[in-house]
Amino acid sequence: MLRRILGEDVILNHKLEEELWGVEADRGQLEQVIMSLCFNVVTPCLRVVRST
Repeated sequence: MLRRILGEDVILNHKLEEELWGVEADRGQLEQVIMSLCFNVVTPCLRVVRST
């Protein structure tokens, strides 16, 4: 689903620290947060490209 939001020209890269602690979270809510963050990053970039 992130691929559809980001598009094929955007590379999704993540790096996790080795000593992270565990958390309990709702998977659906966590996915929504990640998708919102990605959408908020990509949307302004698309506006700049389209307006030039």
